[in-house]
Amino acid sequence: MDLLDEIAETGKQTARTYYHADGWVAHHNVDLWRGTEPSCEDASWSWWPFGGAWMCEHIWTHYEYTEDKVFLRKMYPVLREAARFLLEFLTEDENGYLVTSPSISPENKYTTATESEMERLSREIATGNRGDSARTDIAAVTVASTMDMSILRELFRNTAEANRILQAGDDDLAEQLMNAVKRFPPYRIGRYGQLQEWKEDYEECTPGFSHISHMYPAFPGNIINENTPELFRAARRSIERRQLHTGRNGGWPAAWRICLEARFHDPLECGHLIKSMGAGFGCGMLTSSGQQIDAIFGLGAGIAEMLLQSHMGYIELLPAVPTDWYRGSYSGFRARGGFEVSCSWDRGHLKSGSVTAIRESISDSELLGVSDTSGADNSPAASGNRKSPEDFVSKKYTEDSGSRKSPEDAGSRQCTVRAAGLAAVILPDGTRICGKDQISFELASGMTAQLEFQPEESYPVEYYA
Repeated sequence: MDLLDEIAETGKQTARTYYHADGWVAHHNVDLWRGTEPSCEDASWSWWPFGGAWMCEHIWTHYEYTEDKVFLRKMYPVLREAARFLLEFLTEDENGYLVTSPSISPENKYTTATESEMERLSREIATGNRGDSARTDIAAVTVASTMDMSILRELFRNTAEANRILQAGDDDLAEQLMNAVKRFPPYRIGRYGQLQEWKEDYEECTPGFSHISHMYPAFPGNIINENTPELFRAARRSIERRQLHTGRNGGWPAAWRICLEARFHDPLECGHLIKSMGAGFGCGMLTSSGQQIDAIFGLGAGIAEMLLQSHMGYIELLPAVPTDWYRGSYSGFRARGGFEVSCSWDRGHLKSGSVTAIRESISDSELLGVSDTSGADNSPAASGNRKSPEDFVSKKYTEDSGSRKSPEDAGSRQCTVRAAGLAAVILPDGTRICGKDQISFELASGMTAQLEFQPEESYPVEYYA
């Protein structure tokens, strides 16, 4: 988050210099020196002005998992100013939609060749001639790419919701953002039943291209999901079509696909992709064939999605575990809403599990005093201003003062758990709540509920060691 804070400052100058706009912007690359300017290479990626907006998704995701209002208040200006820039970046198209123009879908390209020219073009592309700037039948620049508009939907909604939660006083801006979202073009399904990558149903010049930018609304976003079944099927069809036209999967695109296949609840494909990625890892997870650090981190994110999901408003256990992971366990996994989850399974059947409502903790930002909104100097250097952990134990802080409540005042949290074979939830006081596969209950902060599952004989599945 320190990086985001810092590029939000350098990005203000970039917004003013390059776009004559308010707010801040970061493009495709950010470096050690916090550079936010466009790069100078291929148009399919070099000047994409959504790098900062994508990174803002991490702010909201962190808040979803922790419900830390102190953190959200600290990072809210970063969200707000990123949204302010992109609100100015939008323009109205001929149909009255608000769109990004120019726009790209990093790092893919489409072709404007006629059907009769496609066979020749396909042969030339296969030899690596895809990026020749002299070609007039291959292009990258368009209007309102799916990735652009998806990031905008999330950023604008998250910023407006953060303003509401914090009562930050930016109601006019929040209203502008939500009114803008209503004027965005809808998602479209193309000729192959796929989620369109661009506003028009262009033909991809490389159908098996590794980059899947238009999958952002399915992951890491949560715009396209089980609640939008037609679009969910189209997104999955897009991935299937890419898989049909590609060879071995590796690098960070494979990690992203694992996350997507987990969201699609496809354990078989998750297992295949992990094995494909593994061929590129060397000793100690270091790279041996062109892997990148985001591939390694992304693989971890994908495995986490296979074991636990919470983006749909409930906690789902083992949503996409391959059959050859016939035995295992995990503990300490975090779920949205402020929960910690553990579970174990054998031969594909859940054996035990628990859910803990995380006790309100003291964040670094609270210890630095950033929750004080009175205008006083809250820097660590301010004499006597730095709070100690003991201060938070001995005093109760209310939301009205900008700080969180103490654990004793935190109350209960509503929790829903979904899992195959889930039979009962046992609360700390011994109360037993029975159900089948999905159970809702309240859990006090700091308390743990135990999960019980049906005997495996009642839902047999064959697993092989």
